[in-house]
Amino acid sequence: MKNRLKAAFIHLCISSIIVGLFLGLVFLVWYPHPYDQLIGVWYALGIMIAVDIVLGPMLTLVVFNLKKPLQELRRDLMIIAIIQLSAFAWGVHVTYSIRPVMNVFALNQFYLFRLKDFSTIEDAAKNLPSIFEKPQLVYSALESKNMQKYNNVVRAIIEGNADESLFLDPSTYLPLLSHKELVKTKSLSLAEIKSSKQISQETFDRFITAHGKAADTYLYFWIMVAQSRYLLVMDAELNTVIDAL
Repeated sequence: MKNRLKAAFIHLCISSIIVGLFLGLVFLVWYPHPYDQLIGVWYALGIMIAVDIVLGPMLTLVVFNLKKPLQELRRDLMIIAIIQLSAFAWGVHVTYSIRPVMNVFALNQFYLFRLKDFSTIEDAAKNLPSIFEKPQLVYSALESKNMQKYNNVVRAIIEGNADESLFLDPSTYLPLLSHKELVKTKSLSLAEIKSSKQISQETFDRFITAHGKAADTYLYFWIMVAQSRYLLVMDAELNTVIDAL
């Protein structure tokens, strides 16, 4: 039993290090807060962690026995490794494919796009952040490329039929800070946030209390993620995304 516990512990340590390094990449680079809550990533991660951190070492605890023939023991451990590697590869694939890559400001709000949203557009690869880059903050200068398309987008938004795919055009993207002053003028006032009734006063007050600064020290914008709308909170200079409510 002592050998089994030792083998399972070693297995747990190795698995924890590998998964821990991956989670660091996920939450520090691919899904820095609040992108982790805007795009649900815990489903895939939960399954991967359950298999690699819990199931794998438990199976080792069950099957490891030095009294077994060496070939049989190797076979059992190899099967466990294949199960773990499969779960890990699946988790990496899913979390990478849905990682947010572009946070696009267009007209008067942000649109968050995932990697798989861009995979079908022309020249997608050269416009995407690298594997070690965070989601990009960009400004869509749609009106400078195609005024007719721009007018159609405006009309669609007014009519409530806006299609976010209209902003999947990297040729219109410029660094957000290149249009900083213009974007600032599109930010929501505290009165507009309150009157929207989408964000409860309790939720908003909890955010302010947690961050310890006055409400008017931040800039607020709506952000669309698929068909859902959230309140995006940014610092006064548009350098950092603080939170999403």
